[in-house]
Amino acid sequence: VTVAAAVAVPRFADASARGRVRAAADRLVADIELARRSAHARSQDHVVDFPAAHDAYRFGPDSGQATTVRLDISPYGASVESAAFGAGRTLRFTPLGTPSAAGA
Repeated sequence: VTVAAAVAVPRFADASARGRVRAAADRLVADIELARRSAHARSQDHVVDFPAAHDAYRFGPDSGQATTVRLDISPYGASVESAAFGAGRTLRFTPLGTPSAAGA
């Protein structure tokens, strides 16, 4: 019984970590798509930006009204290792919903 419990705990921990990473990735994909659709619907630039040295990103209009999502806290518990779009850390969607890497 002890051996089975010792084996089950690491597997559960691995599954839990994979679930948190999957949830963070799904959230990011959904927010990128929302930024794209919103740029097109509102005919204004929208961004997805990864500030340096933060386990977070922000998305929304490029007018300072963006939403910040922290990935280092529950339910995600994830970290951002890197983000690069062209020469910068910002993905910009034009009013047509077309992606344009900031700084590129």
